[in-house]
Amino acid sequence: MKKGLIITLLTFFYTLSFSNNNGLGIVSAEDFLRVGVSKENVRKAQEVLTSTSNKYKILLLDKQKVEIEINQAIISGAEKNWNKIEELAEKLGRIESEIIKDRLKGQFQMQRYITQEQYFKARELAVERLQK
Repeated sequence: MKKGLIITLLTFFYTLSFSNNNGLGIVSAEDFLRVGVSKENVRKAQEVLTSTSNKYKILLLDKQKVEIEINQAIISGAEKNWNKIEELAEKLGRIESEIIKDRLKGQFQMQRYITQEQYFKARELAVERLQK
């Protein structure tokens, strides 16, 4: 049961996380309005998505920076820099953990404004619209 809910939430969030229109992913704001989501809730959901996306991009840059530092330490001599490499690996793990936590937090914040049922109905409308 939990696994199914998590998979549904992850699918929901990943679809939403690639938005570049006035909606959330392939689903437009108009699709959400047609299934009964208020304009205010669509706007708030877009704000949550933007905030979550921006934080993800910042964390991704932090992750890449640490990966570069690890590579530099390895090139400089893994044996003599082993303690530094271990510290950087721990830092990398903390960043990856924060990315996952922030994505989950974003999913739960989204559900305040758009229910799963509303999202799935709006997605069906979007698919129909795109098939025309």
